[in-house]
Amino acid sequence: REYGLKANSIVKIASNENPLGPSPKAREAIAKAVGELHRYPDGGAWDLTHKLAERHQLKPENFIIGNGSNEVLELLAQTFLEPGTNAVMGAYPFVVYPLVTMHFGAEIRKVPMPGLRHDLEGMLAALHGILLRRLALTKLRCSVVMAVKPVCSPEPLIINWRMYRSPH
Repeated sequence: REYGLKANSIVKIASNENPLGPSPKAREAIAKAVGELHRYPDGGAWDLTHKLAERHQLKPENFIIGNGSNEVLELLAQTFLEPGTNAVMGAYPFVVYPLVTMHFGAEIRKVPMPGLRHDLEGMLAALHGILLRRLALTKLRCSVVMAVKPVCSPEPLIINWRMYRSPH
């Protein structure tokens, strides 16, 4: 708008807006769901977690379903970060990583990224709390890996989630 553009002509790619609009399958699913919009959604995502568990041969409790990656990241940070811990991340993190780290009073440790690649050895050396790493952001695929070193265990807990799935 500050550049004289009409608000409805702006597509915010960083907000995951799609310049093509909703897919025909999404429109169809929305139309089918209209009759149930008066019901509150299942916060535990029972059907989804059970289908994912079956598909990936895991238990339903192995999945955390959230309203976007920010919600899941904040939940994990709330669980594992506190004053005296730290979050290790690459030098150019997703903006939410340092924000949630500061919110829960943990120290931010940014590790240099030679050649714009994550220095995993350096990140692991700095680990005492959470390791945040953004993986391949190509072909609509983005994974985030968090390695959490819980106080009660010498072994890190690896958390992986995918925000997009590549069609290839």
